[in-house]
Order: sequence, then structure tokens, then C-alpha cells
Amino acid sequence: MDQKAVESEGVGTSPRRVPRTAVVLLVLAGTVAVAGILVIGGFHREYGDITRSGYTQALRPASVLAVLVAVPASLAVALAAAGRRSSLALVAALIVLGAPAAALVATEQGVRARESAMPTAPSCSGGDPAEEAEPFKAAGVARFEAALAPYRQVFAELPSPGRFGAGVESVDGCGGWLVGVGVDEAHVFYLRELPSRGWTVVERAPGEMLVATKGDLTFEVRMAVTDGGPFVEVLRTGSPGLLNAGPG
Repeated sequence: MDQKAVESEGVGTSPRRVPRTAVVLLVLAGTVAVAGILVIGGFHREYGDITRSGYTQALRPASVLAVLVAVPASLAVALAAAGRRSSLALVAALIVLGAPAAALVATEQGVRARESAMPTAPSCSGGDPAEEAEPFKAAGVARFEAALAPYRQVFAELPSPGRFGAGVESVDGCGGWLVGVGVDEAHVFYLRELPSRGWTVVERAPGEMLVATKGDLTFEVRMAVTDGGPFVEVLRTGSPGLLNAGPG
């Protein structure tokens, strides 16, 4: 009788194991959280908008990630035995709350990394002329690089009001789109910088066009119709603007 009581007492006080399904669900929640953080941060490192806060851009994807993580985490807690539910709930809460928070931070870091990687001047490199359309093939590598050299030199000597995105180059000029800088802001900046470097401003239409000349080169800041932002270019004087030049 006493032995049965002892055995009964031992059974009653033995800890209950966490169901395997609950463990699997919790691991799944953690895996989804890590994968989501990497995907969200990586996406914004490549395509994030540097003109906006990364935290703002991450609000929607981070909310979706929180929901995706909360489903398996909640099921894991529900399946756990009462004696184990509190400890499991703590881990689940850390995952559910930590995933979107980490996604916000990863996005901000990704956006800032993208901004740091963007150049402060158009590349004016021309890439590989052999892979380009005419007239780059006809120019030849040496001639093409020699033609781009004075344009690169101008951008190297001038400070920049911001970062440059996509660019355009040809034997007649080189330019690129400023990112996160308004046309008026670009005008004010270059009006201050150009004269002190020997450039003569010959045309100014606020909000539309700024033109300066120096030797046989022309510097232009114009409103780009495609995206409404400023396009900055250095041209051989007499050449059409890069955005206006036709093929050939």
C-alpha cells in the first residue's frame, strides 16, 4: 500500500514533456523570422529608397512578418502542456516581437548601405563599348575612353549635392540623375560651386534649366521629364543634351 502511494506520488510530480509538434512549430517560427529578416533587409539593400527612412519603408513587410511568425508560435504555445506553457510562451513572445523589430533595423541598415554605395558623380565609364549599340562600337575602346575623360574630370572636381543613380554617357557627354535632391536645390548648389571653378552661367530658368560653360564644355542641370528629378550632364559644347540626343 505504501509502495503504491509512493509510485502514485512519483507519477503525479513528474514533469510533462513538451509535445514534439509544439517544438517543431516553435522552430518553424524562428526559421521564418530569420529568413524574413534576411529577405527584407537584403531587398532594401538593393532597392530601398534612400530618400526615405528605412524604418518607414519596413513597416508593412515587418507587420506581415510578425503575422507569419505569430501563427506557428501561437500554435506551439496552445499545444504545450499547462506546466510548460509559460516558458514556451516566453520564447514565442521573443520571436514574435523580435522578428519585426529586427526587420526594421535591418531595413534601415540596408537603405543606408545602399546610399553609401551610390556614387557622388556619374561613372562616365562607358562600360564595354563592344557590348554597346552604335555609335559606341564605332568609337572603339580607346577613343571612347579618351572622349569620356574630360567629363569624368569635371565631375571629379565638382562637389555633389547628393548621390547619383542611373547615368548616360556617349562620346559627346556624360550625365546622371540625382537621387533625393530637388531641381531648385541642385540649382542653388551648382550656382554656388560653378563660378568659383571657372564656369560661366549663361542660362538659368528656376525649376527647369541651368546652363554653364567653360572652354569647349557645357554643364547643364535640367528637369528630367521621366521622373521629375534633376539630370546633371557635362557635354561637348554644341552637342544635344543626352536626354534629347537621337540614335547614332
